[in-house]
Formats: sequence, structure tokens, C-alpha cells
Amino acid sequence: MPYAGLLIFPFGAGVAFAAATLAAMQDVNEDQRGLAGGLLNTAVEIGPPLGLAVLASLATTHSHHPSSGYAFALRIAAVSLLITALFSASPRRTKKVKENTE
Repeated sequence: MPYAGLLIFPFGAGVAFAAATLAAMQDVNEDQRGLAGGLLNTAVEIGPPLGLAVLASLATTHSHHPSSGYAFALRIAAVSLLITALFSASPRRTKKVKENTE
């Protein structure tokens, strides 16, 4: 079935986006949650088209032959995703938020 990915992707994307939203909003102060949510949604909406534009530009400037240009762009994308995965898997220091016990 050639379209199996189109059936499976929405389930994985829903779980991944929900987890990313929870992780991004975890340590945000209550009075800044609207701003943080807006920034998160802007990044989700603008990031993929911007990334595609950069990769298409790299592909066309690297070579006039489409297959070698797109192979170069896909290698750049793979390296970028690997760096992102390593960065997100690295432990982070977080500040402890004092709870208001009034």
C-alpha cells in the first residue's frame, strides 16, 4: 500500500505535536503563557515553509542537475535533523519554580 504513510502520519504527528507543546510550555510563567503559545504556533506554521524554501534554494544553487542538487539538500536536512535530535536529547538545567503557598 503506497499511501500507508499518509494514514499513519496524522496519529504520530498528533502525539508528537502535543508532547512538543507540553514540553515547550512546561516552565512558562502563568502570565506569559499566551505569548509563549503564540510564539510556539508561529514557529510551527512558519518553520516548515521556511525550511523548504532554504532547502530548495540550496538544491538549485548547488547543481543544475536536479538529482544531485536535491541529494545535497537532503543531506543538509539530515544533518540538521541529527543536530536537532542531539540537542533535544541533551540534558538541560531548569530552574526550580517556587510555589506560592498562600
